[in-house]
Amino acid sequence: MATWNVLSLSRAGSLRKLKEELTKYRIGIAAIQEIRWPGTEIMGTGDFTILYSGSMKSTLGTGFVVSKEYNGSIMEFKPINERICILRIRARLFNITLICVHAPTETEEEVKDRFYEEFENVYDGAAGHDVKMILEDTNAKKGREEMYKPVIGQESIHMENKQ
Repeated sequence: MATWNVLSLSRAGSLRKLKEELTKYRIGIAAIQEIRWPGTEIMGTGDFTILYSGSMKSTLGTGFVVSKEYNGSIMEFKPINERICILRIRARLFNITLICVHAPTETEEEVKDRFYEEFENVYDGAAGHDVKMILEDTNAKKGREEMYKPVIGQESIHMENKQ
């Protein structure tokens, strides 16, 4: 299994390149983000099946690429929105619920709060006896939070107090 932010499958040759890389690394199921395809669909393409959930504006979009050897294991595909979708598969001893997530980068707290509330509802709504796996692009930001950065001149104040 793998997860990959593909940035867009709308560019010429990007789907072919994706399939080549998945074959090269022998990935059976990949969660993908930022597909940028409109709508929701399940489609076959060569040795793979693509199950995706996008917006009508061709922005964002999440989904799964499943190798033909795992097609028989698919129990359910559930598109939630352009940022979250679910793939439920049958394994030998138990079923697995895969949740593909693409977290927002927006700084608006309301947007993030709505997203995480929806994500929590999806996670809690998955079959309780399934193994749950979250495959995600969390859009984490690097660096220190503003509150932990030193204040300019703070070093000189500490030096004066020590003298």
